[in-house]
Amino acid sequence: MLHASILNNDFVQLLADLKLSYINVNERDKLLQTPLHAVCTLGNKEVVEALLQRSADVNAVDLNNWAPIHCAASNCHLAIVQLLIDHPRIKINLISKDGTSAFHYLMRIKVAPEEEEYYLRILEQARAKGADINLHSGKSLETPLHQATLRSNTAAVRFLLKYGVNVNAQNKIGETALHYAVRNRDPDCIALLRGAKADMSISSTEGTVFDIANAETKPFLTGSAESLQIEKSRGGISVSNAGVCPPTPPSDPQGNMDQYIQYQQQLQQYMLLQYRAQACQNGTPTALPIFCSTCARPFTYPPGAISIKCPMCKTVNPITETQPQPTTQFDPAINNFNFAQA
Repeated sequence: MLHASILNNDFVQLLADLKLSYINVNERDKLLQTPLHAVCTLGNKEVVEALLQRSADVNAVDLNNWAPIHCAASNCHLAIVQLLIDHPRIKINLISKDGTSAFHYLMRIKVAPEEEEYYLRILEQARAKGADINLHSGKSLETPLHQATLRSNTAAVRFLLKYGVNVNAQNKIGETALHYAVRNRDPDCIALLRGAKADMSISSTEGTVFDIANAETKPFLTGSAESLQIEKSRGGISVSNAGVCPPTPPSDPQGNMDQYIQYQQQLQQYMLLQYRAQACQNGTPTALPIFCSTCARPFTYPPGAISIKCPMCKTVNPITETQPQPTTQFDPAINNFNFAQA
């Protein structure tokens, strides 16, 4: 009876029917959905409130193990999600057949700036009700952080990081949220995840984040933000104010390849100076950094070596740099960049 009114979009009749004492508010259709499922999908808040007042089962699941809150969250009906979260009997971590929680779906909702405060308040309420922010979905093993990053949902990413989400959680093929941010070419999410000490050495079936990064995203992985004062001198690059800020990436790396190559050289020089300084901060270093001249992978070599073979592409790289002096000046912003041991 109630389902018939919903199919006809006759919510006036449905509200009238709910006043009848004999109406079964939890009747099921062929998909085992209740009227609450259907109305949460459609987004009619008034009817949802009326069904809840008639004690509709807030945790009823259909053939796919979806509860009404899955329907509301997957269709971006935040006001209805809030109603359901506030219900005293809500089970916030109910899992669908594919292993997805309503909180996963909330991570997919990217709101306008003026709605962000309201959205975050709902996330706070969900967390207060016990939402698992580290829950891996069944098939892909994606966490809410994967989902938020995939949608470039920086508000949700910040929320999760604020509450100590596992930033290095891996999906079925070993990818972290940082892999997703790199694939999306999303500098904002990359910066947020790097700031949370995301491990850039974690390898998926397709490699580390550096393996999948293109010319546009690699600079963001190294934290490029402000420009270094760089001048060409004696056929090479001299760096002033080194250790303060890395070079600025070109605005259009694909449009000016020469400019991008120069930028990469400047960035490598900056990183080498930073890591040499870090290696020497406690005295004579036991290993020093170098970039492979062929594949540009970073790795380390023992002081005094005259050449070193790249552990990745096996290119023999000559060592031409002078030995650095001990110092304590280094940039902690790039501390989590990992140089492979040769």
